[in-house]
Amino acid sequence: MEIKNIDKKENKLLNRTEVIAEVQHSKSPTPKRLDLKRQIAAKLGTNEELLVIKKIESTFGSITRVYANVYPSAKELNKIEQKHILKRLEKAKKKLEEKAKKAQEAAPKPAEAEAAEKVEEGK
Repeated sequence: MEIKNIDKKENKLLNRTEVIAEVQHSKSPTPKRLDLKRQIAAKLGTNEELLVIKKIESTFGSITRVYANVYPSAKELNKIEQKHILKRLEKAKKKLEEKAKKAQEAAPKPAEAEAAEKVEEGK
């Protein structure tokens, strides 16, 4: 996944920066919302907590257009953004944290892995 173009427009009335990014993702499906959020925030040099993806528009082929808003503070974000968008962001964040927790629990601990190898060698 590679971000090709980023167009930024200041919206002083709503105190935010509106961003349109084109993402190239050859031979892979449309990237996940959280992955796009991380990549765009890194490219813009902003906190990903202050970036809200409004729309992901996939076209034929491997180019996706992403519409996002960047806010200067969490207070502005909560004041302006629609509540269902904020709930969707929270739900996605919780789901990602749960996956990471499950993956961490499923991974064998180094001491257990060494003990298992010794048992197998002794057989």
